[in-house]
Parts: sequence; C-alpha cells; structure tokens
Amino acid sequence: MVGDGFHGVDEYGEGQAPTPSDSPDDIPTNPNVGTDDPDDDSLDETPEPEETPVPQASDEDCEPVLEWAESTIAQFDALNAAYEVIAPALTGEELNADAIRDAADAIEDAANEQADIDTPELAEDANDALIAVFDDSVGTLNDLADAVEADDTEAIDAAVEAFFTIGTEEGPGSLSQSFDDLSEACPAIENIGEEDEA
Repeated sequence: MVGDGFHGVDEYGEGQAPTPSDSPDDIPTNPNVGTDDPDDDSLDETPEPEETPVPQASDEDCEPVLEWAESTIAQFDALNAAYEVIAPALTGEELNADAIRDAADAIEDAANEQADIDTPELAEDANDALIAVFDDSVGTLNDLADAVEADDTEAIDAAVEAFFTIGTEEGPGSLSQSFDDLSEACPAIENIGEEDEA
C-alpha cells in the first residue's frame, strides 16, 4: 500500500497547520514530495510489509500435529508416482494415457484418505492446501490423459506445464506458506520422515 505523502490540516490539529513565511527557506517541506531528478523513482517504491512471525506452539499442542504429519507423508507417494509417469514428457517421450489415469486415481484416493485424517486445528490450513493440490492434480492429469488419447500436442504441453506448477504458488493460503507457518509453530515437524530416509 502506497503511503500518503501529503499531510492535511487534520494531522496538525485545527489552526495548527504550518503557514508559509516571507522566506521560502522557512516553509515546512516534506522530503518525500517533489524531486528535480527525473530518474528518481524512490517515490514509486512501496515498502514491503513486515511478516508477522508465527508463535511457536507448546509441545502439547504440537503432539497431534506431528501425528498428523506422520499420517500425511504417505499421501505424497501418489504425487511422486505421478511425477514419474509425467517426467518422460520433459524429454519429448510419449506418454501413456492409461498410466496417467491410474496416477490420477491414486491421487484421488490419497486426497480422500487425507480428508479422513484427524487434523488438529494448527494443521487445518496445511491440510486444506494439500487436499487442494491433490484435487488440482487429479483434474490436470485427467485432462492430460484426454490430450494424449487425442494426440493433441498443444494440449499435452499445456497440461504437463500446468501439472508441474501445481502447488508452487506462494502467499497466504498456498501450500508453501501453510507448511512454512506450521513448521514455525511446530519446528519438530521438519524431522518427520528422516528416520525412514536413514
């Protein structure tokens, strides 16, 4: 939001607004208004809003979040499998419509399972964002399968591009922001799954 550079009478109080004197040097000036430099674009700069840090939750409140995260990890397998099915398109290889539809069905199952997971209040935003990603993926994969069956190269390219951008949005309500906020509230969630990788 661009700040107001003009100060009205109400800022100073009735009858208190500064008035010019006989000397131009005595006239109150606002350093943020006016410039002789046509290349000075500082007035166009909008200050970045400061992010409000997410307060860290108690261990008691985070315990159900960690349980939710443990159950949630399994749902990502369906997404990872779909990426493997679509990856050949990035190198110009042909795609298999049946395999794509199977991947879409698996993600739809994952979305249903995710919706059934007992979700604590702290994780609700992340859970909703994840299910939205699953739903978008299912629709995009089925569109891609239709395009492959129709041998529609333009539609195939568009669907592949759309699939790989799902979940990459940023800002409030996005998957990234929701999980970042959850990690700030419950930092231990970052360690979920590390035992399986070891």
